[in-house]
Amino acid sequence: MALATGTGGKPPAVAFVIFMIDVLYGGAAGMFIRRFSIQTAVAIPVSPAILLIVLCLASIPPTPEASSFPIIIIIISFVAPTVVSTGLAFWLHSRWARKQRMPFPAPVAHS
Repeated sequence: MALATGTGGKPPAVAFVIFMIDVLYGGAAGMFIRRFSIQTAVAIPVSPAILLIVLCLASIPPTPEASSFPIIIIIISFVAPTVVSTGLAFWLHSRWARKQRMPFPAPVAHS
């Protein structure tokens, strides 16, 4: 059960709340892209996201099966894939956007 829900035996509502925190993390990182580089924009919202996940997991009393599951593993399993996939998505989008902005060769005028 602990590995099935991904929250160490916490109710599925906690998984939904943590998923929404990850979605908000991606949105916040997206807002920082124009002002900062991709690496900085991805790194800035990490600490608030981790803090929100810790508060979410701490607000619900653990079940007996969750007491043996380390909380740091839960936090890393929710934060690491989000940070990596957000950075990868922004990087791939920037490559695609640069390719779209490339000027086409000027047409040759035939006389």
